[in-house]
Amino acid sequence: MVSASLARPHLPAFVRFERWVHRALTAGLDFDGRGSLSEAVFAPIRRDWTVAGAWVEAARHPGRPLALVDNSRPPQSLRWRRLKDPGGGEFEVARMQGCPTREPGSGRALAPECVFVSRVLRPSQGEQTRVTVVFLPEHPGDS
Repeated sequence: MVSASLARPHLPAFVRFERWVHRALTAGLDFDGRGSLSEAVFAPIRRDWTVAGAWVEAARHPGRPLALVDNSRPPQSLRWRRLKDPGGGEFEVARMQGCPTREPGSGRALAPECVFVSRVLRPSQGEQTRVTVVFLPEHPGDS
């Protein structure tokens, strides 16, 4: 089970990224394929090494999420829990042991654990989009 104390420190970063995703998807920009769209969507977190992974799943493309790490998909076996935050609303959170890191030079290093934060964007007009981000502990021993 995910403790709120593990997920809460990451909620502001998640909300900032979620807003960026919404703007990127509703800007009406003409992207040259999924690669360009993916590059634009993940630009704010691409070099954030506390993010182990992220996915944006649009209703119009079921089963084909945009992924921060190419060809990856969110694990299906996670045990999700609802977390209400007074400042940010309601989220789904999950915890996983042994998460791969993306930091350059880390090889296939594993962090002891990570926390998944997810929520469905429901814009006033348009399709539903699920945003999921995997956060690593920011400092050794934070987990």
